[in-house]
Amino acid sequence: MEAYENMKTRFHLRRQSTLILLSIITITLLATSINAVFTEDPKIRTIETTVIDPEDDDSGDNETGDDNSSDDPSDDDSASEEPTDEQSSTKKSTRAYTFPTNKPPIAKHNGPYTANVNEPITLDASASYDPDDDKIIIYKWNLGNGNIEYGEIITISYDSEYEYYITLTVYDEGYLKDSSSTTATIIQPNRAPEPPVITGLADIFTDGSYSYAAQSSDKDNDDIIYTFDWDDNSETKSSPSPLPSGHNYNALHNWGEPGDYTITVTVTDGELSSSAEFDITVTEPVQVTNIAIVIIAIILISALLLVFLTRKH
Repeated sequence: MEAYENMKTRFHLRRQSTLILLSIITITLLATSINAVFTEDPKIRTIETTVIDPEDDDSGDNETGDDNSSDDPSDDDSASEEPTDEQSSTKKSTRAYTFPTNKPPIAKHNGPYTANVNEPITLDASASYDPDDDKIIIYKWNLGNGNIEYGEIITISYDSEYEYYITLTVYDEGYLKDSSSTTATIIQPNRAPEPPVITGLADIFTDGSYSYAAQSSDKDNDDIIYTFDWDDNSETKSSPSPLPSGHNYNALHNWGEPGDYTITVTVTDGELSSSAEFDITVTEPVQVTNIAIVIIAIILISALLLVFLTRKH
């Protein structure tokens, strides 16, 4: 009975060692033999694995179940026999596992964009899509000027001339993302020169020529042509040579008739123009006649005589 128990214990130890060894071999082969094969469905990934299955060893139970088998010399002979190919072969099976996969969305920015300074621009990412038909949950716009905006369709503007690089980043429900870049070319259109500042006398006479000055500047630094309209069917121009932005232009004029006049100065950069007005009053000078001179002389002489006689007395 003790010999039987010892044999049974040794058998269980050998069986446990064999199972542990087979488990290690199975895990090793499983890790090294995984072959991932993608099916036609882009959202399903199939993984094929080769698994080694240990043979069921029921013979041990049968051997241990017969107490007399250990005393039969013929059993030793059968144990020493070489195993056949069929007996020594390892059972293998191929198993396929499928897992869902997620592909990132595709960002579509609908660019490039072109606009004038301070003109509204509509950035449209509605053409963006997800290959898995997942919902795009975030549309992020980097505007290239330090500002970030969010939304599928947004309206923005730029306040200075430049070529800005815009980057659109979209995220799906699995927070996979995709980015795409484009440009926004912002153009500063031509601007008219500033209305000129006019300086000169406002009250003048008809007997002389008078100088008037005008000064204007151009935000685009364009050269300027000045035109003086004297309000008497005559004008004076600074052309054909335009003047640099910010420089004065002086013009002389004489009005032959008294009256109220409005000087209009127009400035142009060759495309756009602006103007300003300056009001003056023209009068005739005082005319001194010969009679007036005689009367004045008599008054002066009479005054002198009166002073002389007063001092004598």
